[in-house]
Amino acid sequence: MELGRALFVADSGMNSTENKKELSKTWGKYLLASRMASVSEIRDTVLSKRGRYTVINDNLHAKEVIAGDGERRRRYILCYNPSEARRQKKHREEVVAFLEKELDKHKRREATAKWSIELLASRRYKRYLTITKSGNIRIDRNKVSGSGKYDGKWVIETNDDTITLEDAA
Repeated sequence: MELGRALFVADSGMNSTENKKELSKTWGKYLLASRMASVSEIRDTVLSKRGRYTVINDNLHAKEVIAGDGERRRRYILCYNPSEARRQKKHREEVVAFLEKELDKHKRREATAKWSIELLASRRYKRYLTITKSGNIRIDRNKVSGSGKYDGKWVIETNDDTITLEDAA
């Protein structure tokens, strides 16, 4: 049996400009998970692109987004899982409720206090916290609401125009 075609599939740890160039040269075609919040094109273009999702099944909806033209053209598949979105929203609400209770326990909210430092060091909590100009810790409501736009979503980038939306997702 001969191999007629190869498609390199990887998670977001492999997604860099240099890796994509090498993959294109070596393998030809790739399908890579992309970090949504850290890639400006995805944040600004892919997530804001209007259009309907294709419902593949109850927990998988997807839409194609093309960015750029010609050789700089990139094909993204924006995937959405409604049940995961509900789970992530509920989790965020629970985390924020915990933070509100924790902050209410302390009259002085200096960011240098031991309890504040522990919250700020936690990957779970620090994303929703900020330090004010006066050096106090508080919940950043903009970060809380902004994180909701990622609920239940992930993005795939591919240079393979022959793979269907459903197969890519």
